[in-house]
Order: sequence, then C-alpha cells, then structure tokens
Amino acid sequence: MPHRFLFAIHEAEPPPKPTAILRRLAQYGVTACVVLIVVAASVTLSPWDDDRLSFLMLPSVILILASRSGFANGVFATGLGALLIHLLTTQLSHRFGIPNGYELSEIMLLIASGITCSLVAQAMHGALRRARERGACG
Repeated sequence: MPHRFLFAIHEAEPPPKPTAILRRLAQYGVTACVVLIVVAASVTLSPWDDDRLSFLMLPSVILILASRSGFANGVFATGLGALLIHLLTTQLSHRFGIPNGYELSEIMLLIASGITCSLVAQAMHGALRRARERGACG
C-alpha cells in the first residue's frame, strides 16, 4: 500500500473526513453571505453618509468572522469585501482599470486592516488553545 507508506514517511495526518470538508465549505459560504450583506448595506447607506464612511463596518465584521472561523476565513472575507467594494463603488469606465490614488489607498487600507483583524483573531485562538492545554480555561 503506497498510500500508507507515504503517511509513514511524512508522518502526516490522514486526509480530512468529508464532514470536516463540508463544515469548512459551510463556514466559507456563511462568510461570503455575511460579507455580501454588509457590502450591500454599505452601498445602500452610502448616499446618506459621508462619502464611503459606511465601509468602515467591514473590518469589524471581518474580526468577528475571523474570531469564529479562523485566519483563513478572515483573509477570505477581506479579499471578497475589497473586491466587491472596488467593483461596486468605482465608475463603470474605471472598474477594470488601474484605480486612482484615493481608491487604491482605500483598498490597501481595507486589506491591511482586514489582515490585521485576522491576525488578532488567530492570536486569540492560539492564546485560548494554550490556556485550555494548561487547564486555566474551562
């Protein structure tokens, strides 16, 4: 059996069960739905607020999603949110071109804050895991 031989050499875990894969896909699906709802609400509220101020709620949503599902989900939410915001807020003639400095700085700030929120959530997961291993947390 070459399959068992490879596991013995690399000492890797066996492939994940189908339920774990489905659970992960469901987490990404929930993340995509939440990001879509937040961006749609932001686009809807944008005529009444100051320019693009309503997009400031996206990093807090990314922090909540990353704290529930992990770093990869936070980065996925960040990328999806940045893409949707870019596509929905730029003019049609500039949508697929190079954004101007103002739009580029907004997108880069959103990506930086989303990745930072994901890193903070990952650090919280690690601290909680270490506390549970020590028996300090129930």
